[in-house]
Amino acid sequence: MFKSYNFFPTNVWEGIFPEYLQPLEKPCEDIMSNITETGVNKSYQSEELQNNDKFSFFKKDIAKYSTDFLISTGSKFNNLKFTSLWLQEFSSKGGGHHTPHVHSNTHVSGFYFLKCNKETSKPVFYDPRPGAEMNKLPQEIENINLSSIPDITFHTIPGSMIIFPSFLFHGHLPDLGISPYRFIHWHMKAE
Repeated sequence: MFKSYNFFPTNVWEGIFPEYLQPLEKPCEDIMSNITETGVNKSYQSEELQNNDKFSFFKKDIAKYSTDFLISTGSKFNNLKFTSLWLQEFSSKGGGHHTPHVHSNTHVSGFYFLKCNKETSKPVFYDPRPGAEMNKLPQEIENINLSSIPDITFHTIPGSMIIFPSFLFHGHLPDLGISPYRFIHWHMKAE
């Protein structure tokens, strides 16, 4: 008889927090209305918002959620500090996307979705185990949350928040530009 173990799980938290949508609407609209050029991946990105007072209430709460997330992983640390916080929106002309990437020198990352629907891009998270990806076999059962799936796509709504370890490869599917796709992204480092 074998004993089964589930080693190396990767925690990802998802929650719905609509209470931030209304207070963030005007500051985010003001910021986006002043950005005229698309940056990388056909998206508009704000400057750093860490020190913007209009986001202080939100920053305080996501710092707490991110701290709770890191504590839940069993990590030992004294303090968690923001390394970046910004607003991003994909171009209405379509083509906005992010290829899989990680954020170095941080421990916790997160998204808060302000504008999205079933027609927009979606965040995707990828299996962080390179050896598993290299030797992956086809799945016997499709669309089931198994350890053999190579990626997972979240179907977000306005108010969705996702918190995850910064080492987890993530990206965004190509957006067709049919509806606005806007989110806040942040990273924090433990000390």
